[in-house]
Amino acid sequence: MAGLVEMYDSLHTGVLAESYQRHKPVMGKVKLEEFAKEFAAAF
Repeated sequence: MAGLVEMYDSLHTGVLAESYQRHKPVMGKVKLEEFAKEFAAAF
């Protein structure tokens, strides 16, 4: 439960957004629709 409280606090203090900007993920070129077709075929 403490993790959830810390996440909520970081969201409201701006720490979460700041961390996201520092560690921004590299986005791939696969579209959601393409992924959904492959996922559906596999499962």
